[in-house]
Amino acid sequence: MPIAEPRRDDVMTDYGTLNRLYPQTVTYKVDNKNYILMEDENGEFLIKEISQKGKLDKDISSGQFSRYFDIIQVAYDDKNKNTYICAISLGGKKMKLFQANNLGIDKKYSKDYVINGRKSFNFFFIDGLLHLFECDEDNKGRYSIYSISF
Repeated sequence: MPIAEPRRDDVMTDYGTLNRLYPQTVTYKVDNKNYILMEDENGEFLIKEISQKGKLDKDISSGQFSRYFDIIQVAYDDKNKNTYICAISLGGKKMKLFQANNLGIDKKYSKDYVINGRKSFNFFFIDGLLHLFECDEDNKGRYSIYSISF
């Protein structure tokens, strides 16, 4: 399938190079500031601020995760007004939860997490409690939702 051509009213807001490929990326917001977290295949991460004009701005944080995360998602806790980065390492069999802030991310929770078969995932908060949605793609869409205290 060919890549769609930009519409005439589409405007490129930024371009450049990052000096490596970051196959995992997720954007999030903290205190009305936008950020992008990028992870390369070795588990090295970079967090950059995104300006109000849609440009990658200054580096906020960088480092090395203890493992590569195959799944990285954002969940917002309305009750406590916090943004969280939820990550799963399929090979490392771990789930980690990081709290996002204007200086980067802080690890808040970690647990062993084993996957039996191929699944889809999503994280969300209800009344300050983290939930994990899983759906088994090999068993007629059977799903489970877990609440996780941390």
